[in-house]
Amino acid sequence: MKQKVAVFGGTFNPIHLGHLHLCAECQREYQFQKIILMPDNLPPHKQVQQLATAQQRLDMCRLAAEDIPFLEVSDLELRLKGVSYTVQTLRKLTQNFPEVEWHWIIGSDMLYTFHQWYRYEEILSMAKVVAGAREQAEYDKMLSYREQLGPLKNRVEIIRLAAKPLSSTQVRKALETGEPVVRDYLPEQVFSYIREHGLYQGKGK
Repeated sequence: MKQKVAVFGGTFNPIHLGHLHLCAECQREYQFQKIILMPDNLPPHKQVQQLATAQQRLDMCRLAAEDIPFLEVSDLELRLKGVSYTVQTLRKLTQNFPEVEWHWIIGSDMLYTFHQWYRYEEILSMAKVVAGAREQAEYDKMLSYREQLGPLKNRVEIIRLAAKPLSSTQVRKALETGEPVVRDYLPEQVFSYIREHGLYQGKGK
């Protein structure tokens, strides 16, 4: 029987508790051997806005994962350089670890444009995609979208999440304006790292 391993890729600029809650609920649902956090180099679906360096994003992921037994961190996409296409990453993973049944975790916002991802059909041939929905209306909308994938729909799985939505943009704005609530958005070690390195402080600060 193949080992089940999931990859959660993202910019993680910065990684926050919303990311970790998604991982925890996926782990509860699927009992993966491990979930790999994989910060990307240049995401193809986002405008590049480097607020923290690649090394700093990697450092923050490692700090966030250090006390969570099922989490590991990989710098694979950072080492591959260039634009981080999921299909290229999965080709590398399936080639190096053919004994693994791969899953790819994404947020709900990413699911709706999944059919626009580079070689998305090949992605689904190599891994199942797992997406999390935080509300019933969102869950229903995601199920409707999945139907549009036709024969590939069974390669996309959707789970209900208990946590409230949280985005890195929201976290960065809170850091820039000095909102006290930001400490509730971040793992303590990551918050300390951000303060120590003066990240996300806004212009002129």
